[in-house]
Amino acid sequence: MFCKNCSASIQEDAAFCPKCGTAQGAHHPHMPPPVYNVVIQREIPPANGLATASMIMGILALTILGPIGGILGFIFALRAKSLGNRGGKATAGLIMSIISLVFWLLVVGVFIFGIVLTRIY
Repeated sequence: MFCKNCSASIQEDAAFCPKCGTAQGAHHPHMPPPVYNVVIQREIPPANGLATASMIMGILALTILGPIGGILGFIFALRAKSLGNRGGKATAGLIMSIISLVFWLLVVGVFIFGIVLTRIY
């Protein structure tokens, strides 16, 4: 038998030419199939930092930042969602921000209502 590439004489059951190294035909049963090195990359959710920031702002808005943290958390969550982040952090930040804004609106409303009542009576 002769090599398909360089026409060198090779053995009948040779998978490769000893002279040029060219493969000589279909895979032989004793040869494993070729292995290809494939790198699989995991898709990283976009705007993950904004989602984390919105969640942190939502939590801090209920404790120490007040309505400013709620507004920032709300903005960060909406921006993260608009950039394609569908994860739980953006949703949690959005919910916490809404809860904190409602809470602080109630606090301010009760405070103002209390001032108005004290001036009337």
